[in-house]
This record gives sequence, structure tokens and C-alpha cells, in this order.
Amino acid sequence: MADGRRSLEDFSEAIREAFRLEYDCIEDQALAPIIGVKPARVSQILNHPRTLHSETVRRVIEPLQSTAYKQRILEAWQVACFGQNVEDRSEKASEPANNGHRTLALIDDLCAKNNPDRALVVASRALAAEKDMQHKRAIYLRIFELYKRLDKQANMLRMADGCRRFGERTQSQWTIAQGLHMQFQALGRIDGIPIKTILGLRNDLIDVAGCLKPVSARQRSKRTAYQRTANAYLSVFLLKYHEVSVGRRNALAGLLEQLRIGEGDQISPATRRLSLEVQARVLIAMGSFVEAEELLDLIQPPPDGPLRGRLAHDMIRASLLDKRGSRDEAIDLLQNVCLTCETTRSLFYYRVAARSLGHLYAGSASPP
Repeated sequence: MADGRRSLEDFSEAIREAFRLEYDCIEDQALAPIIGVKPARVSQILNHPRTLHSETVRRVIEPLQSTAYKQRILEAWQVACFGQNVEDRSEKASEPANNGHRTLALIDDLCAKNNPDRALVVASRALAAEKDMQHKRAIYLRIFELYKRLDKQANMLRMADGCRRFGERTQSQWTIAQGLHMQFQALGRIDGIPIKTILGLRNDLIDVAGCLKPVSARQRSKRTAYQRTANAYLSVFLLKYHEVSVGRRNALAGLLEQLRIGEGDQISPATRRLSLEVQARVLIAMGSFVEAEELLDLIQPPPDGPLRGRLAHDMIRASLLDKRGSRDEAIDLLQNVCLTCETTRSLFYYRVAARSLGHLYAGSASPP
């Protein structure tokens, strides 16, 4: 109890001190117009940090100029929610099974701050302790994405298999579908996988997704995502490992039509983006550069958008520039991608971008 009271006092004092020094706020209620909340809400924020969503904490620290003040408030909030030893594998987290939403928020915050190793520690410990099926499935996916970011392919496959087996034990078709979907992504990043294996996995995923019974708009969108991305990853596989002969061109054209089916349906922005990204790649391979550029312009991410979307978009744009004869521009763009990947420790995208950059250098008249 004493530790809980101390962490609460640390959190509220961190906020009070930061706004007192930057905005001369003496009374707590003076914070209300600065952070854009009602006066009564200020008291709730200061006295109940464990109930705050990460978006609320971001809203609190946004007006502050000092990075040090922001960091102190974030760390005090994390301690209040998860305990002092959140980074230590040997220490047990504070009630991890009862803090599913806050655990996911913490993992997302660490990823946004380009600290995937620390996020992996928190997520791995939470996976072992979590009892809620939906939270456990969400943690599986976050660990998988972290391993993908760190380019650890064997661990990606291990997480995909673990998620599928967990779904089989709990008889959850949604979890099985997610495991198959993760396995599809992992195998697509390993050289030398037979196309029959990819094709069989794609059919398994579509069959499982077709048996899902969604009861909400979000679940309908998720089912559509599994079906559409199964075709998307198959087309990426064809682009990656095979010459675009007449037969392959016809296969890609067929997949392109499948990707366009149901474009008017209500699907998540992430699913729509992935579908359009793959369509652009297929169009580039088929020589339809104008259509590909129109799609890339349509899904141009904002500078502060999700990292994965920005990196993927720039790499596809570089491919288009190269095909249209602007090799120097493509090289400059890929160099920027590699620099961003180094800064954010996005090792998978770094490997892909560096490989593309190597091909461009090999074809250039005067490589640097």
C-alpha cells in the first residue's frame, strides 16, 4: 500500500512540477484549459493514474516543451500501473492478468518510442501471466510484430505456431486464424519456401476465415482482412521468387482481381492499405506504372504516420522510380529508408531496403 501511495504521489507531483515551471500553474484546476479538460477531470487524472488510458496521458504531456518532464510523467505513470520493476525479467509485474488493456498500452508506447527490446520484455512476461483470451491473442500478435521488426524469423515462426496451438487448445477459430495468418507472414520472409507450401497455407487460412462467425463490425472486418491478405501475401510471394512470365502475369492479374473484390465493403484502414500496397506492387511488375502511381498517391502516409506504412510505401515508391528510369531518385529514397530503419531498429525493413539498394548500386554506372 505504501508503494502504491508513493507511486501515486510521484505521478501527480511530476505533473504539478512540470506545469508549475512551464505554465506557472499554482492550483491544480489551472491545468484544465491547458490540457483541454474540465476542472473536475484534473482531479481524476492526478489521483487515479492506474485508470488512465495511454491517449489521456499523451494529452496531458502534449503541451509541455521539456522532453525530460514528459519522460518523467510517462515513467511515473508506468510505475503506478505496473510497479517499479517493469523492465526486469526476474521481477513479477503488478497484477499483469488484471491489467490487460494497460499492458497493451505500455507495449504500444514502448514501440512508439523505438524501444522494441524493452517492449519485448514486457510483452513476453505478460503472455505467460495473461488469462483473458482476447488479451492473450493481442499479446501474441504484438510479440510477433516485435520479432518481425527485429528480423528474428525463427521467433516469428515460434510465435505463429504458439498462437495457433493456443487456439486449438481453447477451441478458438479466431485465434487459429490469427496463428495461420502470422505463419503466412513469417514463411513469406524466408528464402526457398516451396510455392506449394505457401499455396496450401493460403488455402487453409481462407478456409478457416470462411468458417468464422463474426458478431460485430470489427470482427467482420477482421475476417475480411484474413481473406484479403491471404491473397495479398501469395501475390507478394510470386513477385519475389518468380519471373513475371505470361503465365505468372495471368496469375497476378487474377490475384489483382481478387484483391479488388469487395473494395466498397467496410474494412479496416490497415487492411485497405495493405491491399492497395500489394496492388501497386503487382501493377509495377505488370508494367502499369500510371495506375501504380495513382494507388501510391492515394495511400501516401503522413510524416507522423505508422512507421511500417511509411517504410513500405517508400520502398514501393523506390521500385516504381527505378522501373521508370529514375534510378538516382530511387537510390536516394532507399538510403533514407535505411537511415530511418537504423534509427528505429526496424531490422527487417532495413534488410529488405539494403538488398534493393544493392541491386540498384550494381546496375548503376557510377555507384558511390
